[in-house]
Amino acid sequence: MKKRSILFFFIFLSSWVYSQNESLPFLQGAMGLSFGMFQDRVKEILIQKGGNFDSTISSNDAMAFSNLTLGYKKTDFVITKFVSNKLYEIDFLFSTLEAKTQELFDDIRSDVEKKYGKGECYRNFKGIYSDGDGYEMTAVKTGNAKIECYWPGFQDESTISLKIDEHLLVILCYQDGVLVKEKIKEQDKIKANEY
Repeated sequence: MKKRSILFFFIFLSSWVYSQNESLPFLQGAMGLSFGMFQDRVKEILIQKGGNFDSTISSNDAMAFSNLTLGYKKTDFVITKFVSNKLYEIDFLFSTLEAKTQELFDDIRSDVEKKYGKGECYRNFKGIYSDGDGYEMTAVKTGNAKIECYWPGFQDESTISLKIDEHLLVILCYQDGVLVKEKIKEQDKIKANEY
């Protein structure tokens, strides 16, 4: 009887865990792009949306486009990244005046939260800097602060992240969890072959 109870418990637990994962939303992509889409199709869609392909900063596994808008916000660039010719990451890069960077970050965060709910946000400062001291962007530029948000609650460990980088670019990133793992394996294989 005890063995049956334990077996029933594990079957119930497995079913519950599976059902919890199935109830997570599925992150398909953004801007009309779907994860797993081939490079030529991504290029075709973004050019149809008015994007300008920038070959000077593109490579075999990443393409850059300017002149695109996400929602009502003009991007500096949209960077699409690929593994085995399949789209696994979409980065939207935005910039503004230094004094408006936090406002832009907050605006984009609000837009993402309207669709995906509240993210997990962090404001970590070190050294002589602290949040609210008026030098937040100086701290970010010098590597003494991180201002970031994450939306990790998707099937297949897909994520959305938002951050202010050291150049004061606001970067919104969509990643497919399955294809990111494939990219990591590819990079590990390349590193292993170097030895």
